Amino acid sequence: VGSVNLRSLDVVDRIDTAFDEVTHSVDIRRPTQTEGWHNIRNLGFFLWRLQSYPIAGATVVPSAEYSDGFYFSPLGNPAVLFTNPQPSSDDSALSSEHNVAGPIRPLAFFQNPQRYYGWESDKSLAIYRGDRVDPAQLISLEEVMCKDLSDWAEPPSGKVAVDVTNGRIAFSPGETPAQGITVSYHYGFSADIGGGPYDRRESVEKVTNDDWHVIVAKHQPEPVPAQWRTSVGAAIDDWDPMVHPRAVITIADNATYDESFTVNLEDAQHLIIQADNRNRPVLRFLDETDRPTTLAISGGSGENATLSLNGVVIVGAVTIEAQSLGKLEITHSTMVPGWSLDERGLPLFQDAASIEAASDNAVLEVFIDSSIVGPLRLPRDIEGLHINDSIVDSPDRGEEDSPALGVALSESSAGDDPGPVTTVERSTLLGSVVVKTMELGSDSIFAQPLTASRRQQGCLRYSYVDDLTSVTPRRFRCQPDLAIETRKKQLDVEELAAAEEALLRARIRPEFTSVRYGNPGYAQLSFDAAQAIKTGAQSEAEMGVFEHLYQPQREANLKIRLQEYMPYGLQAGLIFVT
Repeated sequence: VGSVNLRSLDVVDRIDTAFDEVTHSVDIRRPTQTEGWHNIRNLGFFLWRLQSYPIAGATVVPSAEYSDGFYFSPLGNPAVLFTNPQPSSDDSALSSEHNVAGPIRPLAFFQNPQRYYGWESDKSLAIYRGDRVDPAQLISLEEVMCKDLSDWAEPPSGKVAVDVTNGRIAFSPGETPAQGITVSYHYGFSADIGGGPYDRRESVEKVTNDDWHVIVAKHQPEPVPAQWRTSVGAAIDDWDPMVHPRAVITIADNATYDESFTVNLEDAQHLIIQADNRNRPVLRFLDETDRPTTLAISGGSGENATLSLNGVVIVGAVTIEAQSLGKLEITHSTMVPGWSLDERGLPLFQDAASIEAASDNAVLEVFIDSSIVGPLRLPRDIEGLHINDSIVDSPDRGEEDSPALGVALSESSAGDDPGPVTTVERSTLLGSVVVKTMELGSDSIFAQPLTASRRQQGCLRYSYVDDLTSVTPRRFRCQPDLAIETRKKQLDVEELAAAEEALLRARIRPEFTSVRYGNPGYAQLSFDAAQAIKTGAQSEAEMGVFEHLYQPQREANLKIRLQEYMPYGLQAGLIFVT
């Protein structure tokens, strides 16, 4: 029998985690997510579902609560910092915290800041004086201290406090560098969707000789090439669409760009604003008071024109005036639900739409692919809406884990008028949906009621939709319908008892790790989500936006291999950490 070494804060801090070193009483139950961990015959495998994404050279956001405080997140919200996982040099050794993609533990950063902080490629975060990543301007390790900044407590003079849990930075009063600061860090998320520094080579537009192509970056080489600009607005001002109908503007860094321009497109013109591969720039559309506003598509003569946004994070929204656009493409981008986030991580404008179009846009088609967007306000008479591998989020909520209260898709914010003919595949919609026709809903989660005006057209398949509160076209293998019908067949009855049917409906509902944009587990199905939803897609993967991860299949394959190779008599348990 061993006892806990209470003199070691680090050992105590790791109790009941994947890196626990303390002796425990025997637990003879089978190993599961929460029990049976400590038995000689049990072997637990800890798994991390989240990934760690690197951001280099991000623009910090100052705090309104503390004049010398800043946020790592370019949206100005509290965001936990993640480890930059490094492969183990010894294949026979156990993995440590530095080998997995998880949140940085504050005590680990406090005791060994050198393991996490620095400009080298194996570090997790860095703070530089000035407006660029320059190792010569790195704030030294000796100046950095770990501190809880949840209430913006002032650090000692000469020190720079870092809160890895809230993603905050604080200088002593009056000691913020006059030239500003730039940061590099890692954040956590489930998959490669939305604006992010991941491989998007297949979606990045290729430039042809007939295109007008410019590169936008905060810092440019010397001498400055003719095709380089310092803002997207400047690039658009220099574009002559009569000479080059197709313009490609590529942003080549992770900086934040404060923009205020409108787009006027004529027929057959195509404007592409995209991030370079593995970059995640932030475009903040601001009004004269520096409040988020909209990117207006106007002119009234662009019915055959196209606007494409790829790989960017948008603070603000896109509005389309009458007869001003024929096609809008949102690919691998994030249009922040609620336009932006405040210092509590809450949406700035809960009811504000991310995309809004005037009624006289009969030929307009909207394509949303591998993206995160806020509410959509689209009239019923546009050509159509196509949503693939994406999250549509109405951020109007009462409490942290409550379901969406607002309308995710409709012509109006009240949900009184239906939106357009819609196709939804492998997506998660957090909020009610009101459309003219649901042409196809497949492998998706409709977390709140879905109402289709035309029930005779279209279909829903392999999706979750609440049939008691929804009005839908015909459904095929949807939940909870399928579970109720299966139970009727098992009991060989025409109708289930009301109590049993209510219990089935209560059990088979989507449960998420978080429904707040900005949290690492945003829109991720929780550990306790119903198996019928976790394996309910046509591919037998999970319904919703993360179907392409095939997590049930990966888990099943791991269990098969463990049964094949583990010594006789041992019991394996899979324990998900994130």
